[in-house]
Amino acid sequence: MSAGRNKDAASTRAALWLREHGGSIRAAAGKFGVSPQAVSQAWIRQYGTGTTPIIKARGAQAQRIADLILSGMTVLQVSFALRIPRSSVTNVCEERDLSPRPESEVRNELYDEACAEVASGRCGVDVCAEYEISRGTLSRKLSDRGITLKRGGMRDRMDGRTQRAVARVRRGESVTDACAAERCAPTGVYAVLNGRRRKKGA
Repeated sequence: MSAGRNKDAASTRAALWLREHGGSIRAAAGKFGVSPQAVSQAWIRQYGTGTTPIIKARGAQAQRIADLILSGMTVLQVSFALRIPRSSVTNVCEERDLSPRPESEVRNELYDEACAEVASGRCGVDVCAEYEISRGTLSRKLSDRGITLKRGGMRDRMDGRTQRAVARVRRGESVTDACAAERCAPTGVYAVLNGRRRKKGA
């Protein structure tokens, strides 16, 4: 079987897995070693729509989402805690007529946490990825709180989490899965891997 057919078969399996198990296109792509674009195209071939699938949470996961919402967490917080798409959380709220806590009530708390992470020495890029905020927003929030960003602090760098993610990739994990496990930005991992490849090729 040619490489192209192997890739198409893997993309199709990823689309089928996504429909069966839920999650994100990016997670399915990482699991089967193909690009998110390939999974999206396979989804279109299989199901005839270009719309990104809204994956419904089922069973115990749906109940877990409901319990967290009822405990006072926001959609974003539940999405972050369970590592699932926000649409899955929203869908459960709509089906069960739940009113999640407004994001505005906790947004400043998230900014405080993100700024504290940077102040403790974490890479700004990784913090942005973890808290789903832009570099510009984080820089402004740091300034508002009187926290001085170290020179180069918003650049990708090899901190402990990135280092562990790189080690996972070298052991055979996908970049997506490794970064999810270590909670770091893929850009930092790719920068390290690409840098090593250039040195080997030099």
